[in-house]
Amino acid sequence: MIFGIPKNKVERKRLEKKWLYKKVSPRKKLKNGIERGIVGTVMEIIDNRTAFVEFYDQKGEFIEIDSELAFKVELKNIRLKE
Repeated sequence: MIFGIPKNKVERKRLEKKWLYKKVSPRKKLKNGIERGIVGTVMEIIDNRTAFVEFYDQKGEFIEIDSELAFKVELKNIRLKE
């Protein structure tokens, strides 16, 4: 516990502050076929390792694969865009 707040809540807040609604791109080609360099936005943090990310094509349209718009991605496989 840190100042009366459970550690896992503090960790979740830290992750949300770093990743949530930020622009990201994959470090390498993902399992679902998203190429390296495609821009996306983190929509939800699932746990300390994974998140739901929406990716966009060059025209700004959502990328849809198998009628899914948000993809479950490990945080180690994406990087923040500047």
